[in-house]
Amino acid sequence: QATSPNPARACPQGTRKTTGVTGAERVNLGGNANDEFHNCEARISADGKTLYYNHRHNLPASGGGGVYRSRWDGSQWSAPELLVAGGTSPAPTRDESRIYYVGERSALAVLERQGPRYVSKAVVFEANTPLVKNPAVSPDGNTLVFVGPEMNALWTSRRNPTTDTWTTPVLMSRTLNGSGVTWHPFIGYDGKRLLYNTSSPEIVGETLGIDDAEKIVESIWDESTRSWGAPRVLGEFGCSPSLTEDGRHLYYGGRFEGGKGGLDVWTEKIGDAEKEPRE
Repeated sequence: QATSPNPARACPQGTRKTTGVTGAERVNLGGNANDEFHNCEARISADGKTLYYNHRHNLPASGGGGVYRSRWDGSQWSAPELLVAGGTSPAPTRDESRIYYVGERSALAVLERQGPRYVSKAVVFEANTPLVKNPAVSPDGNTLVFVGPEMNALWTSRRNPTTDTWTTPVLMSRTLNGSGVTWHPFIGYDGKRLLYNTSSPEIVGETLGIDDAEKIVESIWDESTRSWGAPRVLGEFGCSPSLTEDGRHLYYGGRFEGGKGGLDVWTEKIGDAEKEPRE
């Protein structure tokens, strides 16, 4: 596997086109959610009303960096609310009762909802705790897909709900990982779609240059074989993709024309979406 690029460079840096990654209209989430700093690694909630993301990602924790939450009030996104300073890569379960994230020294942690607050705790694996990047969690909260522990490839682990421990991570198939950099996975809220970024030429159909970000690809769960199918390209150069539960609105990070100056969170509608993307 290739070595990991700088996280900021891994997200789109150019103004490649005015339309979105799938060819639909790209919409910036606006001044409350985005600012002139890096806003990235976003995860939209199942109902599309809450955004979990890294706000001010290029600043130290003392300057505002960490995992934040912004809510849709019907007309705009709210000012970001800090959930945990210094954390990265939030990944909520479908009911948002748990939010997995990467904490200090690349150790996986989880925010558990207790009343109106979230309380942070470590994630315990059966074997040695691996270094983790970009976690994704299944709708039921019992499967993790993430980047690590050594190669820039997708790994997976299963949770034992009784003991709340996780199995030793297993490297996912060569079909999914390919030979390039693979990261930023997202498991759809129906449990049947796996989105992620990759530069693997055998998956994206071309050799990407050093300044190019990874494309968005999608794999569909095959119930008959109990495995993920061969990925296909879903869109161009959008970082850390996620979808609403209805599959109609795609969210991702990048620096594009019309942004706030840093990395911004964007959205676009997919297929026959009836509602316009939230701005």
